[in-house]
Amino acid sequence: MLSVILNIKNRKCVVFGAGRVAERRIKKLVRAGAEVTVISEHFTLGIKNIKSVKIVKKKVEPSDLKNYIESYNIILALTSSKELNDAIEREAKRQNKLVNRADKPVDIIFPAVIEKDGLVISISTLGSAPAAARLIKEKIKKTIAQEDILLIEFNKFLRERLMECISSQRERQKLIYKIISREDISENLKKGDITEARSIAIKILEELECTH
Repeated sequence: MLSVILNIKNRKCVVFGAGRVAERRIKKLVRAGAEVTVISEHFTLGIKNIKSVKIVKKKVEPSDLKNYIESYNIILALTSSKELNDAIEREAKRQNKLVNRADKPVDIIFPAVIEKDGLVISISTLGSAPAAARLIKEKIKKTIAQEDILLIEFNKFLRERLMECISSQRERQKLIYKIISREDISENLKKGDITEARSIAIKILEELECTH
């Protein structure tokens, strides 16, 4: 498995099944900007209330899968029937589509995610222990300090400045790491004084003749 962050904005996703697990995953897909269609005989109230989701009330038969799947990029097999989920997965793979299931890891796994002010941390046990992943997520979340968020903002500031005068990405990264690792920078970020941290950085860049 490869851990990636996937941009699915405007990607077409079809979800087979409309229970609680489907509801949670549909909400994540919608927040990510995907175009979501849900096919099922029954739907949770939460799914019915998501205005951007296209709802198709229909019993899914294996003979229908080819036509359903060919129009979509990402396929979620989340029905209560293992046999039907197996059939959905087989047809999706035959068409080279990405598949997600609730009962086993396939192409896509929905990890436990922490999102805060530009920071994204994903925690996964590759589907083997999702409850443990959620618990670990809560533990990690408590360790994220305000100085970590300021460090991200400070890194962005440095990157924007250095892109104007250093063309090599490798050299930019080396210099950024050197600057953000400085004790005076760290101390100011701990105090919440990003303005002073920026001032120190600007002086360093001036010495390198790397300013506006």
